[in-house]
Parts: sequence; C-alpha cells; structure tokens
Amino acid sequence: RITDTSFDSFHAIISVCHTNLSLSHQSQHHIEMAPTPGSNQCEIVLVGCGAPLRGMGWYHAQQLLNNECPSGKLCYVVEPWFMGQGATGPGGPEFTKFMEDTKRDHGVEFLSSIQDLPAPKANRLALISGRTADNPRLLQEAIGVRLRCKQKIIRFPKFS
Repeated sequence: RITDTSFDSFHAIISVCHTNLSLSHQSQHHIEMAPTPGSNQCEIVLVGCGAPLRGMGWYHAQQLLNNECPSGKLCYVVEPWFMGQGATGPGGPEFTKFMEDTKRDHGVEFLSSIQDLPAPKANRLALISGRTADNPRLLQEAIGVRLRCKQKIIRFPKFS
C-alpha cells in the first residue's frame, strides 16, 4: 500500500494485495527486461502516461523514476494512444523520446494494452491516469482482465 504524501494527486489507484497471481490469459508478449521491485516494494503499472510535460501520468512517472515513492517501483507503462493512433500526432514524438530514454535509463517496459501485461512477479499496483472518459474502461480492464484486483482504491485529485 502506497502512503507517501507525494502521491496525493493520483487519479485512480488499484492495488493487488497478494503475490503469485495465476492468470488464465497469458500475454502473447513475453517481457524479460522490466525492473524487479525490491523486497519491500510493489510493481507499479502506470496506465495512461500522456504527453511529456503535459500529461498527469507523465508527472507521476517522473515521481516514481525519481524514487519519491520508496514502497513501489515503476515497472510498466501502458499507453494506448501514443503507442497507437497518436504516435505521429501532437505529443507523439515527445512521448517516443521519453519512452526510449526511460527504457534505456530505467528498464521500464512500455505496452499499448493492459492485455499485454505479463503475470505479476510481486504485489502489483496500477495507477490509472488516462483521460476522464477512458478511465472507467481502463479501470474495468485492470480489474477484470489482467490484474484480478481484490482491493480497489480510487482517489481523485485535490482541488484548491
């Protein structure tokens, strides 16, 4: 469970409170290079990164990559838009550079779909930071398809 105060603005968090999940749907993409969380850390999957310097998910990725959350390690980024139809549109080239740099410097794996996630190696937490219209679908996918969450925590940003 992540309790760090720097994460008060997370849009939606879904946590899995157990390890060694058995998933019936095995990924067609075998991922070997994702970072391994420490013994007191959970795997973090960022769903909906958005454009660098603009997307809230990107800011959360920066927090995680800068170790501002010692209880979790960013292992996967799921970004359907910029790894699909939005790759060549506004923000696409900047996202591609961020993706390449993050893979190289941190070993984080990038996927275009939640369905492509491999089985968890440790406790897994999904941070959903997509567009407001997409978040309900992403939440449903994260719970039902790949993460099999038993506990759900939904948090909304603070408004001042």
